[in-house]
Amino acid sequence: MSPELIRAVHRQEYPTLEQFVTNATVNLPDSYGRSVLSLVVNYGDAAMLQWLLTKGPALDQQDRNGWTALHFAAQAYAVEMAALLLAAGARVDVPDTFGSTPLWRAAFESRGRGAMLHLLLTHGANPDQPNDSGVSPRQLAETIANFDVKQYFAQ
Repeated sequence: MSPELIRAVHRQEYPTLEQFVTNATVNLPDSYGRSVLSLVVNYGDAAMLQWLLTKGPALDQQDRNGWTALHFAAQAYAVEMAALLLAAGARVDVPDTFGSTPLWRAAFESRGRGAMLHLLLTHGANPDQPNDSGVSPRQLAETIANFDVKQYFAQ
């Protein structure tokens, strides 16, 4: 992935993006293994993501840490971005290199907010899928003391 493309995503320069992103280049990784899809989820906006989705990106492409674009959306609590990814067909329970799913990341970063948790759960995320340390998103939510996150996992 070229530095010009990375700058274009950061600066939201659509003409430059259109120059560099094609169906043939959309899945080329940067030095961290991140695709332009993950960069757009981190630094772009919903309109940019909608445009990028027309280029046929690999929705579940993982970087060197095993993160997909949905992991990044969950981490940033970018609910609109996550909804677009899920509507496009992103898998909801892809584990990263530590076995943590986007729902686990969302529970960790929720700060008492429930929109991302609700979105992922309604799309079939497994609240009881443990990561490599044996901690599921539901168990994580029960241990967060400064916010009532467990309320979003009530059965």
